[in-house]
Amino acid sequence: MDEHDNESSLIRLTKRDDVSQLLLDETHSVIFVFDVQNELMEVTYTTIKGERKNRKVKEFFSSKLEGSVIHPDFRQLFIDFVKRVMLTRNSETLDYVSDYNGTGYSWYRAVLRSVKDKKNGGQYLIGIAENIESEKHAEYVYAETEGADHNQKSDILSTIRINVTKRIIEEYHRFTINPVFVDKIPFDSTIIENFFKDIIDPQEKETITSFFKPENIEKQFYKGKTESGFDYRIRTETGSVRWIHINTRLLLKPLTNELMAYCYIKDIHDRKISESLIQNIAENEYDYIMYIDAENDTYSIYSHAQSGSPMPSFESNSYERERSKNINLYVLEEDRERVLEQMSLKTVCRELDKNRVYSVYLGINEQDGRISRKKLSYSYIQKEQKLIRLSRTDVTKIYEDEQEKRNVLRDALAAAEQASHAKTEFLSRMSHEMRTPMNAIMGLISLVQQHIKSEPAVQENLQKIQSSAQYLLSIINDVLDMSRIESGKMTLQKEKIDITEFIGKVDSIILSQARSKGLEYTSRISDSVFHSFVGDSLKLQQVLVNILGNAVKFTPKGGSVSLLVEQIFFLNTEQKRKLRFTVSDTGIGIKKKYLPLIFDSFTQQDNSISTNFGGTGLGLAITKNILTMMGGSISVKSREGEGSVFTIEVVLPIYDEFTANKYKGEAQSGMEESLKPSSVHINTASDFYKGKRLLLVDDNEMNIDVAKQLLVRKGFTVDTAENGKIAVELFEKSPGSYYSAILMDVRMPVMDGLTAARLIRSSKHEDSARIPIIAMTANAFSEDIKQTQESGMNAHLSKPIDVDVLYTTISCLIAGTC
Repeated sequence: MDEHDNESSLIRLTKRDDVSQLLLDETHSVIFVFDVQNELMEVTYTTIKGERKNRKVKEFFSSKLEGSVIHPDFRQLFIDFVKRVMLTRNSETLDYVSDYNGTGYSWYRAVLRSVKDKKNGGQYLIGIAENIESEKHAEYVYAETEGADHNQKSDILSTIRINVTKRIIEEYHRFTINPVFVDKIPFDSTIIENFFKDIIDPQEKETITSFFKPENIEKQFYKGKTESGFDYRIRTETGSVRWIHINTRLLLKPLTNELMAYCYIKDIHDRKISESLIQNIAENEYDYIMYIDAENDTYSIYSHAQSGSPMPSFESNSYERERSKNINLYVLEEDRERVLEQMSLKTVCRELDKNRVYSVYLGINEQDGRISRKKLSYSYIQKEQKLIRLSRTDVTKIYEDEQEKRNVLRDALAAAEQASHAKTEFLSRMSHEMRTPMNAIMGLISLVQQHIKSEPAVQENLQKIQSSAQYLLSIINDVLDMSRIESGKMTLQKEKIDITEFIGKVDSIILSQARSKGLEYTSRISDSVFHSFVGDSLKLQQVLVNILGNAVKFTPKGGSVSLLVEQIFFLNTEQKRKLRFTVSDTGIGIKKKYLPLIFDSFTQQDNSISTNFGGTGLGLAITKNILTMMGGSISVKSREGEGSVFTIEVVLPIYDEFTANKYKGEAQSGMEESLKPSSVHINTASDFYKGKRLLLVDDNEMNIDVAKQLLVRKGFTVDTAENGKIAVELFEKSPGSYYSAILMDVRMPVMDGLTAARLIRSSKHEDSARIPIIAMTANAFSEDIKQTQESGMNAHLSKPIDVDVLYTTISCLIAGTC
């Protein structure tokens, strides 16, 4: 605090009528003025010599009042007091300890209120503080006297006087059958534990013993909390359970300023039971409240409303008998069997041993012919003696409202399911419609390339057409993936992921891309990585290929791209591991302002990115969503012109005998991926295909024409069918071993491919079980793959068909090497 001699806001404010009146009424007081706008506290007070002093505290709230005359334990309390008045603009009072006169700490009481300066419109807080040491002394004397009076009261079990400062129990009286009086014993953790050893509930014991630690008592006092009380249950010497209340008052001893605690322990058992019943009556609309003695099977009704609803007898020496009688007389027939069991004392006690409240709902036939709904609520009054309170309340209106809400929700759910089904059907149809012409385009390109190998210029143009078609297909896939993610239709599969094999597949895709751009590509799997996991390998591969593909795309010639796979520490109770995939490149990098946005849909740095590199801006958004579905994460660090580092983390169960059995039989995807050339034996002998007859089933004439040319050129003989019905008929009429394989479209008129596959598998033809059936379909979603597998097909190829994958799949299935 610094001396302040100039005319201040305090002096100006004291010229106001309200402050002048305050000063006239109070003399030799401490006067406060707080300038809210400037956060300036000014204090005027009189010293022991009669001198008036004026001091100020700048930046009041952050000052912590260090070096002030206020006792250190009360400084934050005083700051909070000022802040509260400033915000609420209400007058408030605070008792605190200070040493304005330099003669030692004394108790003061401050009154503070908010006023507005008419001159400048600013907010000020003005107040006074008086010395209340004499009042506190009177309180102390009263506490001593009250302690003596309490000794004479019959409900007092014990009184304790504790000198908290000196850590001494000055007096302890116990007024039970065997009275006890002790004095001058240490106030420590051992004695505290001994005092409260009979408390039954561990949580109640912990709360009370923690409160009575000397340092915690001091904290409570200096926070301004001078009185506390606790209700708890003890087990008495006779084994009964009683409710007890302990009340504690905290005071500073006059002259010595020693902190004293006065404790009074009372028996409140009867009051607690009465309060429990009264509270239930007061807070609930009820028909009646019943007091049940479960051990003796008796009950009595304490109170009831004149509801006109059927009532049991007011008293009975058999709750069980009355229960059965009233249920059979009044409860709705459809509820009786259930309620007979639920209301039995055996069931009630069993449920109350697990939960604080046990409720039963039932319907009642009222005397006026109405049907009402009732709620029976059971709770223990005294658990050890099996004393139970039962209240019955009418919940008819609540029941009817809930029924109405349930009907509304049911209708809304039906509408939502219909909309969802329509959206799913639309996505599936769009996938089919877009992929079908793409299949024809890419097949024709392949045929033309085989015909005119000697024309370099034509080959170059065809290569450009093929690249454009592949790019268009990637856009179609991105848009459909994003639509499925947003509609919640994308699902995750559970299958074995062999890390070495998995990364090998990723490498085979990225390595060719990197080489074509003149980039160095490396990948490394850390030695600490477990060999096999359980997860969706296709989705995880999509994530890595997307990030690595971007790294290749945005890295100039001569640069490098790398992949590091690590296993990092992950604390868990199951057999899981956290994998980290780090993708680094030396590419063009990402501008700092775009880093927070790169995982948003349709986001790219600027128009030049799309122009120069292509893309929809959906790839990273799809990647982020797939990882979120997996419970994983992705982050990025990048510097423009220097490159980027993407970090992907995902937690996966390890694959062992347990998980192998756990996931056995669950839907598996990845059939298409497992049949790529990298994972099967390919028979490339020129005469392998000759003499083998295929049945090609498709309703699209262009697809039939293109596929037939591709197959015939390879040496196959091809029969065709325009729908599933014709295909089944041709197969059933054919002799044994006539067809080597069936290539089946899925979405067709008359009969779809799934139905046709099931009929072929269930037919009596000698080849029905062995003949390979390969789906060649524009239905490319994971559930489509699952459906083709369930229908009995051996493989699933998505349109547009990769010609090499088509040949490989046919050859391995015919040869039995898949």
